[in-house]
Amino acid sequence: MDARPDPDAATRVAALAEYGILHTAPEEPFDRIARIAARELGMPIGLITMLDAERQWCKAHWGLDLTQTRLAQAFCRHAIRQDGLMEVDDAQHDPRFADNPLVTGPPHIRFYAGAPLVTPEGVRLGTLCVIDTLPHAGLPDSARETLQDLSRLVMDRLELRRQLRAHAALLEQTRLVAQLTTLAAEAPNFAAAIRGTCDMLLAATGARSCLVLRMHESGSQLRMIHGTDIGRQSPNSFAARMRPLAIDPETSLSACAMHSGLQLWTRTGHDDGRNDAARQLAREAGIDVTLFTPFRLLDQHYVFSLGFDDSVADRQQVAGAMQGAVAALRPLLRRLLDEERLTLFQRAVEASTDAVIITEAEPLDAPGPVIVYTNPANERTTGYALADVLGRSQRMFQGPQTDPAARATIRAALAQWQPVRQTLRNYRKDGTPIWIELNISPVVDADGWCTNWVSVQRDLTEERALAEEAEATRRDLAALINAIPGVLMRHRPRTDTK
Repeated sequence: MDARPDPDAATRVAALAEYGILHTAPEEPFDRIARIAARELGMPIGLITMLDAERQWCKAHWGLDLTQTRLAQAFCRHAIRQDGLMEVDDAQHDPRFADNPLVTGPPHIRFYAGAPLVTPEGVRLGTLCVIDTLPHAGLPDSARETLQDLSRLVMDRLELRRQLRAHAALLEQTRLVAQLTTLAAEAPNFAAAIRGTCDMLLAATGARSCLVLRMHESGSQLRMIHGTDIGRQSPNSFAARMRPLAIDPETSLSACAMHSGLQLWTRTGHDDGRNDAARQLAREAGIDVTLFTPFRLLDQHYVFSLGFDDSVADRQQVAGAMQGAVAALRPLLRRLLDEERLTLFQRAVEASTDAVIITEAEPLDAPGPVIVYTNPANERTTGYALADVLGRSQRMFQGPQTDPAARATIRAALAQWQPVRQTLRNYRKDGTPIWIELNISPVVDADGWCTNWVSVQRDLTEERALAEEAEATRRDLAALINAIPGVLMRHRPRTDTK
């Protein structure tokens, strides 16, 4: 028997997965073709076989109660290696098959003729074959043509099956994307959208677990931000036990997917030294394979981690569904994240003890960029309420003692879209002068165009008053000392004596 490795096995197994044919129930259209092949060629046995990486499996069998054989015993393994039809006139006298258990024992194969089942891409899946327990001196040309025509009919049925599966998968993916986008659009916040998405993906894909991990752009922090699994009602659920684990960004498969931007499938039982603790938990939870689907939001990397048992059949379909889901979710999740960050920014600005003023970018000349926002601290500093300042320029705070040179420095920096820091004497609403330290920065859009200015203003009036008071005290003390007749001496204790 020929035990040589098959270099095309992986390609063939992937193609068979697209057709979704392996280990399916008998179907009359395929049984009919096997029956016609045997009858038309005058043979007692007709088979439609498929070869995966380990065995030969029969989709249809007529005249022989056989569902599968070991790959090393399969005649079809040889048939798919050659172009056109393969015939074995007498297996007992063929060195490739003389010691084959299917020849030396039941069903005692003597004659074999098989036509390869070839996909439009040229992948050989198996054969349509006829078998006899008696030797033959080859098939006539008409019989050979009949067997090859019938093999093409088998492929026609398989192609129809593949197209129907692809259509059904597309409909299912479209439905899933619609449900996920509706969920995300209606979610009150980012966390709720992630929770709902995990629950929906778990139900749609048949996965045992769905985790979402996040890594900051620095690459130093990687952690699980949400996890849902079939054991989520149990205190020993996979997600609950995963959450406290320290995940190493250098060796994590999640990080590999994030950095590459590519989906990754991994088998839990394959030991490559990565995340031993996480792998052990996955094995205990019955997770045999995991699909990592990465995506990016703002300055952070994320990944969906779907864990499956060995029953996951069509990996390509699951991977495609996840890619479609992530592509549809990204803008909605980003909007939710933007809203959360904006809310956090607003809270921080409103809680600030320094005045924050946001203006438009132009005009720089009079009347100047108009104010579009101020925080509560500005009213405490200047006495002007938000309604008093909206639509007006910051020049409203200036007065007769506002330094023209400082104002010119500010304008020159703004003209170059550069940040600037200056100290000015401005005026409160009641006319009281105040000292302000201004830190002005440009706000630019995705194209680098300045759209607004943000000015953080610290009230230095008290500090200035204290400094001026201290300076006055120093001057008074110096004048007092200078007015004293005689000599004043100041003694400094020695520190070098013992």
